[in-house]
Amino acid sequence: MKKNLISNKNLLSFLILFTGFFVNILIFEKFKKTNLITPPELTYISFQVLKNFEIYLLLLVYVIYFVILITFLLKKYSSKMVAQLGATLWIQAIFFISTPVSFYFNNEKIALLFSIMNLGFVSSFFTHLFLLIFHTHNKIFKNFILIFIFFSSIIFFNFNLVYSSSIASSFFLAFFLKNFSLKFLIPVKQNVTVVEKYTFTDFKSHLKHNKTQYFYAINIFLAGVVATPIAGIFIKETYSQTYQPNDLLIELLPQIKIAGNLAEIIMQVIIFLFLYSSIRFDLENFPNLIAKVGLIYLLRSFFIILNPLAQLDDPSYKGLIPELTVLFYQGMYFSGHTAYAFYVYLSDKSFNFNLKFLKLILSFLVAALLIISHSHYTIDILMGILAGFFVFKININFRFLLRKFEKLGKMTLTTQKININKI
Repeated sequence: MKKNLISNKNLLSFLILFTGFFVNILIFEKFKKTNLITPPELTYISFQVLKNFEIYLLLLVYVIYFVILITFLLKKYSSKMVAQLGATLWIQAIFFISTPVSFYFNNEKIALLFSIMNLGFVSSFFTHLFLLIFHTHNKIFKNFILIFIFFSSIIFFNFNLVYSSSIASSFFLAFFLKNFSLKFLIPVKQNVTVVEKYTFTDFKSHLKHNKTQYFYAINIFLAGVVATPIAGIFIKETYSQTYQPNDLLIELLPQIKIAGNLAEIIMQVIIFLFLYSSIRFDLENFPNLIAKVGLIYLLRSFFIILNPLAQLDDPSYKGLIPELTVLFYQGMYFSGHTAYAFYVYLSDKSFNFNLKFLKLILSFLVAALLIISHSHYTIDILMGILAGFFVFKININFRFLLRKFEKLGKMTLTTQKININKI
């Protein structure tokens, strides 16, 4: 019975993998003659000498890729790993069908081989490599893959085979696939009889005794807030024109502008729930939670400058100060609203089923309203969920940061004393 179960798992895993390849081939064949938009690219690399060896370099990259993949599977095979490799291809297909952008088609004879692994804003090629890094504990193997990712990205950029957003997205997707479990998405009732509840007096006391942690947390949060308009200014100054890709859901659903206003109202409710549940049930971790909100918008500011997509709607009507609002609404990929909403849901430590379920419903409602109001492309929403999950899972170690700053402060004081002695 056990052998049959293992055999069935293997069969299902390889079915996911091969059907994923087949679906991407079908997508390639359907869209290869379609006139798709090409988003502007921040990372433009062009070495003329490499263009003379285009086919040979690309084939070499893929040979090394398959050798790495097969070597890993032979040494550390698991049906779960194969399923994750297949899931990557399916998610790449979903991203591309949702919001298709142009892909590599310089040479029709080899385009199929290279494009099915690099369609749109997710690259299954790089996602597979990042997955191997997350799964292995061998430092030499990890470093080798990192070096290979660096050099293959230069080659791919040189031949316009991949977008910089694709590589960044692939990292988040690999992290998501490695760490995801259904328990994160589906809240369940837990038999927890005692949950420590904090009061506002406890919060004031915690703030008083952890001023340094709150100082760094608030600064990271403010950095995220400031980074958004700075990225907006960068986009306006750097890119003369951005383009609006087609979007399956946007084309199917009529625009309801009021849905965008409803999304903003719900976001205020989510902010209140975040503050309430964090202070009430997770006070010890509150500085970390604040810092992570800033990290979401720092990540978004980085993402939106890589391959900025045109606004679906004029953002100037949103907000009281149009000039300022336009800066905040520059760039689309990914959705900060979605990332924050799902982060608030995932980080809930109240053990209150109703509260957590409410946060989940509100998160999906915000995502739906952003689509209905034509405020975001579908891929912005999908990537926002991955970004929210990433920020939730990582840990900001304030003690480590404090030790580093203390050492830096001591070094600065020592240098000043030496300089004074010299004088």
